[in-house]
Amino acid sequence: MRKNILAVALMAGLTTAAFAGSTSTTVPVTIDYVQGCDVKNIQGNYDIGVIPAVLDNSGVMMNPLSFQVACSSGLAYTIKTNSTSYAMKANGTGSTYKMEFYTDASKSTKVSSTAPWNRTGAGEYEAINLYPNVYGDTGCTYDSVTKKKICDAGSLTAAVDLIISW
Repeated sequence: MRKNILAVALMAGLTTAAFAGSTSTTVPVTIDYVQGCDVKNIQGNYDIGVIPAVLDNSGVMMNPLSFQVACSSGLAYTIKTNSTSYAMKANGTGSTYKMEFYTDASKSTKVSSTAPWNRTGAGEYEAINLYPNVYGDTGCTYDSVTKKKICDAGSLTAAVDLIISW
């Protein structure tokens, strides 16, 4: 019996000698959050399609220039081009065509160097389509019966810089 009382006394002494506790301190933390945008799936060379030789005065919508943009959620950004319109000559010497970009095929909003497309980032990749409208400018003949322009056929090339800023 004596051993049991001693063991109980020792155990009781150990449990009373242990202390629970905590401490706290203030630690300064700096987090740099950089908002920004990323662009993917944009091609270096883009074929807008075949432009018909007979055009309405308002031009023809071609294949959209498509890519994806991801900007930080809530971040305001703009998409614009480096010009208001692009002049191209058929085979470098023929009729002059002009090209302008729009946000949709119905030409509701033009996108250019002076008319940026204002957007807000959603924090994930979003599909962007810019629709090129091509129309005959100079060197074309006008058919008063069909009320259409007839322009020289040929290869057209334009260098378009897309500018995405935030």
